[in-house]
Amino acid sequence: MDDLDGGVKMNFRSLLSKIIDKIRTLILTSHVYNDSPMPIHFSKWPKKKKYDIRKKYFTLSIKGKDDIYKYGFLLLILLFFFLLPYWSLNAGISDHEWQRAALAQQVANHEIVPAESSYLQNHGIWLDRMAYRLSMKLEADVFVVRHLMASFFGWGILVVLGFWLTRLLTWRAAFFGTLFLCLSPRFVGEATCNLCDIPFAFAYLFACYQLFRLGNDFPRLKIHRLVLLALGIALACSLHFGGGVLIPYLLLFPLLYYLLQNPVRKIFTKEYLKNLLFLFGVALGIGLIAGGIACMAYPGSSFWHISFSDSLRQMTENRDLFCQLFEKDLIWSNNVPRHYLTKYLFITTPFVILLAFSLFFIVFRTVIKKAKFYHLLFVFSIFFYPLFYIVRNPICVQEGISQFIFLYPALVLLATIGYEALLQKIDDRYTNFVLVGAVLFLAIMPLRHLALNTSFASIYFNEISGGIHNAYGRYELDPACHSNKVVCTHFLQEIRNNELRNFKDDEKIVVCTNGNQACEHFFERDTAFVELHFCDFDQRQNYAWDYFIVFPTKISSYQLKSGLWISENYNRRLILLEKKPIAACLKNRIVGPDAPYLPE
Repeated sequence: MDDLDGGVKMNFRSLLSKIIDKIRTLILTSHVYNDSPMPIHFSKWPKKKKYDIRKKYFTLSIKGKDDIYKYGFLLLILLFFFLLPYWSLNAGISDHEWQRAALAQQVANHEIVPAESSYLQNHGIWLDRMAYRLSMKLEADVFVVRHLMASFFGWGILVVLGFWLTRLLTWRAAFFGTLFLCLSPRFVGEATCNLCDIPFAFAYLFACYQLFRLGNDFPRLKIHRLVLLALGIALACSLHFGGGVLIPYLLLFPLLYYLLQNPVRKIFTKEYLKNLLFLFGVALGIGLIAGGIACMAYPGSSFWHISFSDSLRQMTENRDLFCQLFEKDLIWSNNVPRHYLTKYLFITTPFVILLAFSLFFIVFRTVIKKAKFYHLLFVFSIFFYPLFYIVRNPICVQEGISQFIFLYPALVLLATIGYEALLQKIDDRYTNFVLVGAVLFLAIMPLRHLALNTSFASIYFNEISGGIHNAYGRYELDPACHSNKVVCTHFLQEIRNNELRNFKDDEKIVVCTNGNQACEHFFERDTAFVELHFCDFDQRQNYAWDYFIVFPTKISSYQLKSGLWISENYNRRLILLEKKPIAACLKNRIVGPDAPYLPE
């Protein structure tokens, strides 16, 4: 009996030993069980060296099998350096951007800002002021300057994501990660016009990348890395209060990495605790410096009075109410269902990226073998922690998912890791060739949308949702009204060419619209013969107008699908996207009447 018990104990010990060995190989690195803890110390600022083409990441040779992807990545980066600014010239103006531009002008001119304005509480206005002053100096349209600046930050996201994947995996991963981001119409649409959320997305990704590099630098703490990390966090916090979510990352992940890189049995030794406290002090100092710099962007605000744990909550509050169509129902932005964000990510992310994202979990064991456990945990956290918080707590959405676009590069990062892990798991020349071809084939649909509908890039629904054809009447196609520039300029061109001669010199063409207030920006140069007014679509019968520019916003699913919103009682000209109207120009049968009354 004793021998039997002894055998059971031996088998249990053997099984336990195998489990421990498995954990060591899958999660922890080989030098975790060294005798002495890792000594944390500062490293001097690197001296400027002459460029060496033999460097690991920048060799100019074409001998390696990864070189073709390296040049493909560099070509993509160069191509979108010109494409994003060019596409931004035709981008529309959202309500959020219109309000921020007006507020920046008031602040820059030292005017009285309305007390009810919430933007100064949770947003740094310095970037908007910079755009305004730059437009004044260049005598250029302020919104053209804003869109060009947004495209610069969008291009920066491509660069940071590509180099992160290069450091984490291979040039092939960098190429496909950048390709996924370039073929994401919603991201491209925001990157050409959103000077609020795209710069924040860049700062969030850049700061996380520097945290990733900080772990790779251990046991050295490079001065320039700490400076870049502090600047990245300060930039994120100065653009939006939600940047405070980076502070917990800064205090948690370097300490976690240090714990994983050192023997657990030494945790209570003097040397271990000394290095741990030193690292925590450095992280805390960086956080305080970054927060101090960010405070300059919040004049007279309570940036320090609200804990950093509330930063994500601040991203979902103080938004103007907005009525939108979601799953066939008209809902208000402060009453969206919990699955709103996840549903929108599911139906607006290209299918090829969703497929690659699922591979991250399917080949997870291979993923762990190809990348360190700490790095995967970090990438996993910067996407799922904010997503989980947003889904769990009530959110207030103003313009679709534009305010949460900072999560999208992290989603692409996980998707690319999954796809690269599959290629490395198979590692067969011909099979991998088929897999690469399959990805390029699936990328045709979002590429087609970008090529044919550049001005409407953000109006995109993937293959799973059935595209724009199926989403029409079920979801808000253009909640940010990015199509207003194309629609209004097209309308004015038609008026100048065909209708202007029908009016006398002392008459003005009366135009009404249910579009956002930014529409008046496109009519500023034509006020001599056009008079623009705003009214809700349901109130159009109460006013006399010559033309009505109607956008399918705040309109019920029944009216959209039945076509009642573009009534046949008027002559009409439709602006179509994938054979579905995203705007219509209605013309009264009697043109040029004296309006008995107009909307205020």
